[in-house]
Amino acid sequence: MEPEQQALVFSVAGPASGAIADITFEWERAGSVHELRLTDDGSYPSDVPWDGVWTTEDAGIAVHEVSGRLYVTDLEGRKAVIDTGAVAVYDMRHDVVSWQLSGSDGQYAAHLIVAAWPGESVLLPEGASIYVGAAWTGLCFAIAAALIHVVRREGVGW
Repeated sequence: MEPEQQALVFSVAGPASGAIADITFEWERAGSVHELRLTDDGSYPSDVPWDGVWTTEDAGIAVHEVSGRLYVTDLEGRKAVIDTGAVAVYDMRHDVVSWQLSGSDGQYAAHLIVAAWPGESVLLPEGASIYVGAAWTGLCFAIAAALIHVVRREGVGW
């Protein structure tokens, strides 16, 4: 039986100013190191050219975690690591890993962001607080409605 194939899309939202010459992501899938070059020239389907969103896709054996280094090269040729670490991947067929760049003049930092919402996989630590907040809001509403019902039934007021 052939291993399940998985497509991973890597995306970096950076400045649309053109201050970045190149973005690469180096990571390991099934024991082999992949160096992926992200582009902002419209060559990736659904990409708008020169909008500051750099994208690439890598297909291969399904993985549960993406661990690697994100590099930015400025217009003067200086290459710097702007993020390193691991990200959980939840969809074994197709998933998106995205970063938002902050900073300027070659001093960039990358922040992992949620790239998809319900119906797609999400980074659970990022989305969990929203779901927990919604659950607490619903619970408080249910308790308030039950108290109003009890108070009205008892004829105590309102």
